[in-house]
Amino acid sequence: MTRVHQHANAFGDIVRVWLGTLKNLKPPALMLCCAFICGGNFGAIAADFAVLTDVPRSQTTGEEQPPECQISLSGTIQSGDHASFLQTLTEYWTKVEKFPSEGGFPDIVVFCLDSPGGSVVEALKIAEEIRRRKDFIFDGVSFIETRLAAGSSCLSACALIFLSGTFNGFEDSPIPYRSMHPTARLGIHAPSLALPNEAGQFPSSAIQEAYAASIETIAETLRVLHLGEDSGGVSYGGEEEWIRGSLVTRMLQTAPEGMYYVDSIDDVGRWGITVSPLPRLQIDPQTAATACYNYISWSEGRSVSDTVRSVRQSGINFGLADETTYNFATYAAGTSTAYEVLVHEYHGYRCIVGTRFGAPVIRYEGTEVTESDLLNIHFYEGSRKLKDIGVE
Repeated sequence: MTRVHQHANAFGDIVRVWLGTLKNLKPPALMLCCAFICGGNFGAIAADFAVLTDVPRSQTTGEEQPPECQISLSGTIQSGDHASFLQTLTEYWTKVEKFPSEGGFPDIVVFCLDSPGGSVVEALKIAEEIRRRKDFIFDGVSFIETRLAAGSSCLSACALIFLSGTFNGFEDSPIPYRSMHPTARLGIHAPSLALPNEAGQFPSSAIQEAYAASIETIAETLRVLHLGEDSGGVSYGGEEEWIRGSLVTRMLQTAPEGMYYVDSIDDVGRWGITVSPLPRLQIDPQTAATACYNYISWSEGRSVSDTVRSVRQSGINFGLADETTYNFATYAAGTSTAYEVLVHEYHGYRCIVGTRFGAPVIRYEGTEVTESDLLNIHFYEGSRKLKDIGVE
């Protein structure tokens, strides 16, 4: 059993225990729980859903650029928005179903988000709707990429929807598929338990039950985005984690009244979020080393700074741009010259960074990364802020 599967099973046990918490709640506890689940903003106007085009992305021709977003959500997420989301998908599909699919593949639908948050329960319903969709199984829209456009914000409960973005190829397992513009803002924090001013009227047992109910929402988040399974334990497929343990940890460590902004290269890299557009950096010894360190760290869900720190404590040298560390080597495929980087002296692991047919490639212990948008992130220093990256 792999380490990932061990963690998933452990999370699964916790989730299944937590999911039964609400069954025995008494009315006072339910009243308190509602304040937590609904986000406490009862006077806000429900989110606005919109269909932004009546032509699918695959039908754009010539120099015409496909629209960045096919459907969108803006405003505060409120009760009933899951139903509105389904109506939006139906409206979009009604407009585009007359077009033939590209090579037999379902069309990618990009769902753009711009929301301060709102109902966690409703957000999780939408997130699960996105996560469970598979090509050639659902009538209508098969899979949905989530996107934060330039200048948009996706905070609190909205982040759960964003993290659910999914792509499922013809024969491949589903994978996370979410992207953000460098100028967009993605914010997370711990859930809160909002109590009325007259909290004293509630017995301590009711407050404890309400707190337990709030934990159930965390369990639901793990079920949908970490385990990736329905309430009966049936998997939605995919070998990756849509929300990694380190992201959950960061979320729970951030006070409910605060906000942690996912705003650095290290953040988006280790949590599997694509940044686009992102200028491609020239490959040299420095950027080759950066790409290797990033890849090794992020593939384990670790911060680059944590990896370098642990390596230094163990006495292994991770040095930069050292003539003894770098040498030119012919890339394994024989199509390009590349940098071979000795990245882990103790175990003798090597990371090869180069180009193949003009596109960057990273190979580490037999595993390759070639997907351009996700790969470009690896060449940037982890501490660099997204807002400081110049885009065209």
